[in-house]
Amino acid sequence: MQQTKFSTAKGQPRLWFRCQRKLTPACEKDQTISCSTNWRFVVPLAQTEGLYHELQKSHATYEATHLYWRNRYRVGSDVLANRSKRVGIGCHRLRANVACFVDWLKIAARCGWLGSTRNKTRHPGEREFQESAEEAVKDLLDERGFLGLSGSYGPAALRLGFKIGKPPSTLPPPTPI
Repeated sequence: MQQTKFSTAKGQPRLWFRCQRKLTPACEKDQTISCSTNWRFVVPLAQTEGLYHELQKSHATYEATHLYWRNRYRVGSDVLANRSKRVGIGCHRLRANVACFVDWLKIAARCGWLGSTRNKTRHPGEREFQESAEEAVKDLLDERGFLGLSGSYGPAALRLGFKIGKPPSTLPPPTPI
């Protein structure tokens, strides 16, 4: 299956896909499924796409930002010992604004907006997790092939001469070679 389009028209998310193997007349054209069928599994970005794995690997770095602000700059401290001893909201706003400014300086330095940086390791336009995401897609496809999930099954496959009549999830696991 290859995802071709995703739309949220009229508040109803819908996914269009195309069969990779043209086994039946229905496989010749794009098919569609509503995301409300299964909200966890029918998602706009396929797991066989490199971008899916890039986003998955980078997710933790975005969620950790709030924790870093607490640890690095003592912004919004949840421990009494780390809180500012000054009374009033002014010092807390100042601390948060300085933390934001320092983070923007770090971002600007990392992106090369401040001029030359000595320890610049990535080139402009290069994405941090792209290489590991491509490897994850390859591993996923290899695993699907090993488990027999890339083959055809079901009544239509039996009529076309394929041997597997049951879904691969109901068959016994293959033995490693």
